[in-house]
Amino acid sequence: MTFGAVAAQVYANEHARMERGEFGAGSLRMFRNRLDAYVLPHFGAMLPSAITYQMLQEFAQTLSIKHSTTTVSHYLIVVRKVLVHAVRIDALEQLPDIPKIKVKSASRGAFTPTEYWQLLRGLVLSPKCHRLLDLFHPMSRFVFQILH
Repeated sequence: MTFGAVAAQVYANEHARMERGEFGAGSLRMFRNRLDAYVLPHFGAMLPSAITYQMLQEFAQTLSIKHSTTTVSHYLIVVRKVLVHAVRIDALEQLPDIPKIKVKSASRGAFTPTEYWQLLRGLVLSPKCHRLLDLFHPMSRFVFQILH
């Protein structure tokens, strides 16, 4: 059984989890996109037993050229899910080591609660905002009602 065939089983399992509400539809789409973009083109035709740590390391290094460490880590998670399933169905005797990717955290700036409320009050009380009120997200109306 090829890696691609095992991946199809994993995708079917994840789809069933989504239908039970255990897995989000967006997560399933992302899983599929990752399989289709890089994972299956790279490993799809191989037997799971042929995949080595060195191959996984090279795969990660190739992805690292164009993608962040977070993205590379997510691709390796997809590969790992497929290989773990291969072990469970006896298509693979033992899981190879998976390269560790140190994810660089890039925190985004955030408003303090006070700054956030000042921003909301400024937007909601602005005359320009009153003219654009129908263009706001539905939650904006909720915030507008709370503030008035």
